[in-house]
Amino acid sequence: MKIAVACDGLDIAAAAATCSSFACYTTQSGVVTGCSNVPNMGLTPRERASILQQMGVDALIARQFTPEGLAALDEAGIEAVISNAASPREAADLYLYRTLMGEEGLSEKSIKEEPLGELDDAFATGSSIMPQKKNPDVAELVRGKTGRVYGDLMTLLTMMKGLPLAYNKDMQEDKEAVFDAVDTVKLCLKTFTPMLHTMTVLKENMRAAAAKGFINATDCADYLTKKGMPFRDAYKLTGCMVSDCIAKDKTLEELTLDEFKGYSALFENDIYDAIDLVHCCEGRTSYGGPSAASVQRQIALATARLDAWEEENA
Repeated sequence: MKIAVACDGLDIAAAAATCSSFACYTTQSGVVTGCSNVPNMGLTPRERASILQQMGVDALIARQFTPEGLAALDEAGIEAVISNAASPREAADLYLYRTLMGEEGLSEKSIKEEPLGELDDAFATGSSIMPQKKNPDVAELVRGKTGRVYGDLMTLLTMMKGLPLAYNKDMQEDKEAVFDAVDTVKLCLKTFTPMLHTMTVLKENMRAAAAKGFINATDCADYLTKKGMPFRDAYKLTGCMVSDCIAKDKTLEELTLDEFKGYSALFENDIYDAIDLVHCCEGRTSYGGPSAASVQRQIALATARLDAWEEENA
């Protein structure tokens, strides 16, 4: 499949008819594999559609089309797609995703996300319109307080940056910013901590979301590499597998062994152990990694530092 995006410089053009060039993306198995730039030389809509047709373009993306342009594209068998994406590449990726998922799949599977947790009613308020909605007010207010604390930080950094040498009267201004930041953070912690303690974590939803994110795709590629396949080939093959899984609304773990072997004869039953999410996490044992042992080690270090601080300031 080939996708063209009407461009003005690095941005999507306001209209296909007046764009300066077309970014033409070549794709394979739902993945962009190449890009070329074709200038728009002030041709008529019919001439422009004919050139794109000769290039094998299947869809043209722009923010707006003229009626003449739509008619010419339709005659050439090229789909006209209106997009509000931030960049040409993002527009191409979104179109590919919609093509793989289908409009129904896009609305039901990608836009609708299952919640990963539920806040206690004491830390949320209701919606003025939707009876079923819970607004995470405490979390939103704490997020807003971040801007205030960043402001205090910028006050201190700007003040200290301007000092020519040692102590100057400028530093009288540090007290207000420091005290405000400390008071704000203490208040945030005082409200945020019980919110986390009373929050219900939906582990099954988390597990399902982790699987659909294909975070075990690297492990799948590593598995093939350990079996003797060059990594560049394993990388490309795994990318094709992920694209096919997205199209079928599956995860890698849900593929049957026969389906795995359809991609490569190197796959055996042990692939399921290799791409198991728990196994993938436990294999990351480096400092700060996601394995249970690494996380417990970080918790222990943080607890020790906190205990030491409390003892010093008792």
